[in-house]
Amino acid sequence: LELWNVSEDAHAWQGACLACAELARRGLLLPARLPHLQTGLLQALSYDRRIGTHALGAAVRDAACYVCWALARAYSPDDLKDLAAVLATPLLATAALDREVHVRRAAAAAFQEHVGRCGHFPAGIAALTLADYFAVGMRVQAYCHVAVGCARLEGGIYAEGICDAVGIKAVHWDPALRELAATTLGLLAREHWELLFQNGRRLGAWLTLTASDDLPTRQGSVLALGGVVEALGEGYDGEKTTTPSIPLLPYARGSRSLLANLQGQNPVSTTEHENVSAHHSKNTHSNSSNQNDSNNKTTAMTNNNDNEEEDEEDEIEIGRASCRERV
Repeated sequence: LELWNVSEDAHAWQGACLACAELARRGLLLPARLPHLQTGLLQALSYDRRIGTHALGAAVRDAACYVCWALARAYSPDDLKDLAAVLATPLLATAALDREVHVRRAAAAAFQEHVGRCGHFPAGIAALTLADYFAVGMRVQAYCHVAVGCARLEGGIYAEGICDAVGIKAVHWDPALRELAATTLGLLAREHWELLFQNGRRLGAWLTLTASDDLPTRQGSVLALGGVVEALGEGYDGEKTTTPSIPLLPYARGSRSLLANLQGQNPVSTTEHENVSAHHSKNTHSNSSNQNDSNNKTTAMTNNNDNEEEDEEDEIEIGRASCRERV
């Protein structure tokens, strides 16, 4: 258990998982010690350490699924009652959303073992019907069908955990996974928009991440926002919308910062903008008075400068419109 530490590398994490799995499969772990596996096991199920253009962690997640499978095989339902309560959602999210197909299938097998032997997972049979061995084999189907379908079960008992997991995948290092997660967020937003906008938690986080120095994080957050907004706006016809009314005014400042970041500019507050406008108006009035006393040559030069400024303003406005269209 001491090897389940952030200071250890992926090999140590995998070895610790395999050791615990072999001990559990033979029933050598005392039932009183099983709750001590909870923290490390949950971290191992989502372990993904990025190194350059790739990441280490698939072997760790696969071994963590082996631990979950071994626990269900060797221990009674009463011994696993407390541990099963916290394993259901992470296992289902791994089965539907993991990048590697063998990890998705290993998580689905562990989930099936718990449903069949313990029966503690809520809506276990229905979830198992969706997340079977063949359904999780294709990544697109696992994201867009399995994950979205499991979020509907039992009145959305898995919805919050799946939304959180998809939100994490939206800033994944793999660009294909980021795009797929954004599409899945759009599908989830049609039925669980209140989870995505609850207290501004997820939306506010994505708006903040648009200013991140990490390129995958920045692009993923923009894709996530685009997927959600596109999904919520599909039913809008100018007067009525099929989605409930969502108060987006608190996020207007964040959206303005997003556009400024995309343009490579610093966001300007409303007060600063008014001060700049007032100063510009004052300078314009002063320049107009001076122009009345200037000769024809100065007037011509001023007109040329005004035309250049108008051209620059037109170019800036075109750039802003292009950024808004991309968002």
